[in-house]
Amino acid sequence: MKRAAIVMGVLLMISGVASSAGASISRWSVIPERSTITMSVRAFGMTQTGRFSRWSSDIRFDPDEPSAAEVAISVRADSLSMRQPAVTRRAVGPGFLDAERYPSIRFQLRSLDPVSPGRYTARANVTVKERTRP
Repeated sequence: MKRAAIVMGVLLMISGVASSAGASISRWSVIPERSTITMSVRAFGMTQTGRFSRWSSDIRFDPDEPSAAEVAISVRADSLSMRQPAVTRRAVGPGFLDAERYPSIRFQLRSLDPVSPGRYTARANVTVKERTRP
């Protein structure tokens, strides 16, 4: 699992907080019951998927100007839960996420491009174990 690539999927259902009149960037809130952050790991020809239960976000968004969006998400690495407890222990352990030494995984939005009304393509940097990758 040490060499397995990390793919993080972020699905956030967000609801806007009231903003002042006119179009302006506003802070958005995540609805935790409708939101998930998952991780998929491909190793030895199999894909294992897990879900993180503890995370926080700071989202600023104006639907009229998506390029001005700011999104930062911080995930507790030790909150990962996978189907099998043994796989979870190995994933958060020193050989993979090393959650004790590197407790946070960070997602920082680089760009947000409209695809269709209400749909966007996000490009971001993800930092795992103090290594940042696009």
